[in-house]
Amino acid sequence: FRDLDIAFNMDIEVVDQCVEMGILQSKKERFESIIGRVSGLLELLKLSYTNEWNLEELLDDALTLVKSVANNTSNDLCLALNYAGRMQQLDCHLISYIILTGGSSADAAKIAIRMLVEDEYIISNAYITAIGAMIKYTESISSEDLQFDKAAVKSELFSMRSSVKKEFDEQSHHLKQKSLKKMMSLSFIAVGDDAIDEELSNVSTYECNRGDVTMENF
Repeated sequence: FRDLDIAFNMDIEVVDQCVEMGILQSKKERFESIIGRVSGLLELLKLSYTNEWNLEELLDDALTLVKSVANNTSNDLCLALNYAGRMQQLDCHLISYIILTGGSSADAAKIAIRMLVEDEYIISNAYITAIGAMIKYTESISSEDLQFDKAAVKSELFSMRSSVKKEFDEQSHHLKQKSLKKMMSLSFIAVGDDAIDEELSNVSTYECNRGDVTMENF
């Protein structure tokens, strides 16, 4: 716990210093900073550490940022991934938070249903998390309440999650290999405008499939 306390204090100091230096001025930078911290804290919850690091406040801050660009799609927060995608990123973490803190499976399922039904598309990682929430909700109620055959519903949900997870893992592997090759090639050649344009076209895929815990780019 001593190491975690030190890390927590350093985290606050680093963020405060970055704000003073003007590094975390854009909404995209602030959102990604918050999401990165939330991801790390969720990993601690998975390891059975207690929730003492104001996760709720961080999630609220992220929600405020996303809602602030709902009618301003030109904001930098929506350039790599649009409003719906950013909300899915946040909802994905919120579902994990509810489940890891012993919250209501019905509440987690409601968030999952919103993504699955209302959004025109859904990013892979959020889809997998949403289906997982639906599985937990299905397990928590009786067949009578579900009004369908419980075993059949669970089987279909597991099949859907497995199919997308396989595709997600393949995409992640491809992106990692591509990133490695690009890093090696950039060691020898300069990047032209065409390469930059091609990279921008793949930013959304990278944003959706990158790992949960990352070193923040200060």
